[in-house]
Amino acid sequence: SFIKNLFPNLNIEIENPFEYKTKGEVVSLLKNEQSPFIKETVSCAHIGRWFKDSPQCGMCIPCIIRRVSLISNDIQDDRPTSEKGIEAFKINFDNPTIKDIQFLSRESKMFYRDGVVNLLEIINLARMIRDYPSKKLIIKYPELSIPKIYEMYKKFSLEVIKTVNYFKNENPSLNKILVI
Repeated sequence: SFIKNLFPNLNIEIENPFEYKTKGEVVSLLKNEQSPFIKETVSCAHIGRWFKDSPQCGMCIPCIIRRVSLISNDIQDDRPTSEKGIEAFKINFDNPTIKDIQFLSRESKMFYRDGVVNLLEIINLARMIRDYPSKKLIIKYPELSIPKIYEMYKKFSLEVIKTVNYFKNENPSLNKILVI
């Protein structure tokens, strides 16, 4: 291992019990002991750089994965996203209009576009893992040839699908994106 090569005289072993766990599985392991603190977690890639009024932009991939991990564990996160951001699962995919983004600043409109792309990519990956045979997936994503990684991605895809289903009542436009 890298550490043993770097420090050959030290007898060090590093274990990562979360290596093949989804963020949702980690939340599940911690939710009984740490329930009040889970909602206070921050995953946002933009915190401090763009959004100082809230710990979450709601549109970056870490924010989307955080939302998936909470909703898939039936944990409601009632903290608002930044007023410059938007909750990705609430984006109108039917007929987005200027009304949907008029309240956003210029830089936030760029993040809105990125939020749409980020959410679509995550949902599309979940759909592909759910629907495609593993051999076809491995051609596109060679890392999925490792059984533990494939199983982790399968679990993540179920978490994403559960989250999309959760938001479908509030945002019916999600029905067109992930046909269950």
